[in-house]
Amino acid sequence: MKKFILFFNRKYPFFISTIWSIIFISIGISLIILILKPFGFINYEGSKVVASIGFGVLTFTSLLFNNFILKKQMKKFTSKWTIFKEILYLIFLLSFISIANFIFFSIIIGDFKLSIIGFLYVIFLTITIAIFPISIITVIRYNRVLKNELGLIISSNDYKNKDIDKEGKMIFSSLNKTEKDFSIFRNNFLFVEAIKNHVHIYYFEDGEVKTKIFRNTLINLTNQIGKPGIYRCHRSFLVNLNNIKTVTGNSNGFKIYFKNYNHHVPVSRSYTNEFKKLIY
Repeated sequence: MKKFILFFNRKYPFFISTIWSIIFISIGISLIILILKPFGFINYEGSKVVASIGFGVLTFTSLLFNNFILKKQMKKFTSKWTIFKEILYLIFLLSFISIANFIFFSIIIGDFKLSIIGFLYVIFLTITIAIFPISIITVIRYNRVLKNELGLIISSNDYKNKDIDKEGKMIFSSLNKTEKDFSIFRNNFLFVEAIKNHVHIYYFEDGEVKTKIFRNTLINLTNQIGKPGIYRCHRSFLVNLNNIKTVTGNSNGFKIYFKNYNHHVPVSRSYTNEFKKLIY
């Protein structure tokens, strides 16, 4: 039971749906109601096309409000968006849309007597039917992100709302005064490896991983660029959390893999517990 609770308390990426996905869902709802005519809609004597469009518009408005206003407000009151919170939000969202459409249906058919009973029935029906498929879909989506986009889980929970310019430049200075400063865009930076008195900076350029080497120490570099999103996982490595694809291993030793890069970076045992907090 404890493992079950701990699993659903893991961090979940804080997704905000795009306007196009909301439009697509709303059109889908309109077509489903028009074609299948569920919940007695077949007995509606008015224009079924107009009414089905009304259901779509109401769905669009509900999704727009919940996605861009309510969910963002909810994020402000929690520092950790979890699997459990995502499931609760999706059930609430589905209930909200179902109730809004039910009320709309009651209005267009002029039957207000069933509204209260129907209101409670819709909530009960939505929760009992939706809780299992929503939970399964959410867990599947979580595992997919965990294997392919782990940086989303870390970044959306730990520094999404902080003042970070992911498109801005990072500037690396050398201890050798004859060397010029080296700058790259933050979202192209992968990691730094310290080898003796030099640092090796790995970064994306033109779709390839390249390396820049110059004289410096990891401590100096940490002071220069050690901002949220940049994490020291080893005495010799500094990584960009946002570009992490996945992590393998356990408490005895994690390995970090980056997007579009086959090699890994180790997480030393002294940093393991702190690193686990970033993921879970």
